[in-house]
Amino acid sequence: LGNKDDIDSAVRECVKKAWDSPCGFILSTGCQIPKGTKIENIEYFMEAGKKYGANPIQIKLLEGDYNE
Repeated sequence: LGNKDDIDSAVRECVKKAWDSPCGFILSTGCQIPKGTKIENIEYFMEAGKKYGANPIQIKLLEGDYNE
């Protein structure tokens, strides 16, 4: 239900917390996407995942010290 900034922030926090897990990490929406979710929000989620989760992980980007 969030906007692009909400989604970007949430994805960044998820990757920031788990990027160095020795068990690995898979960014996911969960078991299912709620009915009525805007397609734009799914696209924002995917964009943010590509931005923050791309290897090699850019720590400055996760910390918010990096401007695109």
